[in-house]
Amino acid sequence: MATARPMGFENKHLEVPQTPAIVDMVTNQYGMFFWEVAGTQTIVAKESHLERGEYNSDNLYSVTTTERFVAIDFRRRTDIPNLSKIKQVEQEYFRTRAALSNLGCSPLDNYANPPGMEISWKAVGLLSLLIFAYGLGIPLLVWYFWSKNKKQKQDVALWQSLKPQLESLLRDNRSILNVAL
Repeated sequence: MATARPMGFENKHLEVPQTPAIVDMVTNQYGMFFWEVAGTQTIVAKESHLERGEYNSDNLYSVTTTERFVAIDFRRRTDIPNLSKIKQVEQEYFRTRAALSNLGCSPLDNYANPPGMEISWKAVGLLSLLIFAYGLGIPLLVWYFWSKNKKQKQDVALWQSLKPQLESLLRDNRSILNVAL
């Protein structure tokens, strides 16, 4: 006869931007892995300091910055069937989501759009100056856009492999996750 594990809880604390869509997305994601919201709190952090004037050092200015975020406390029962497998799937899920976010894709649309090309307009401006000053910038400008295009193609290829991997991870493990069938 198998002995039942004693019921206990594990806890997790997250801080997310104060955007309703992001808060809902985070609570839904963690809910798939049996995390329940134990509490939320809106945090407003203010920091104030004095700065001297840029042109006249006798002038003092009070500078205040405000940061708003939501602190979410989750808890999960430790006697859930298949908890070790659920934890493995959870780690793989969030690792894959982090990789997609690092590509510049948005979690708010479930990573539906491939990553775009990242262009540094400072670099383009500097290369444009070289074109006018020395005539050297045209080959560098062509090389710059060629390398950015190559990087973007690599990112899109990675996105095309990660996106289906994320979907199949949830689909293949539906029977043990807290998702509607």
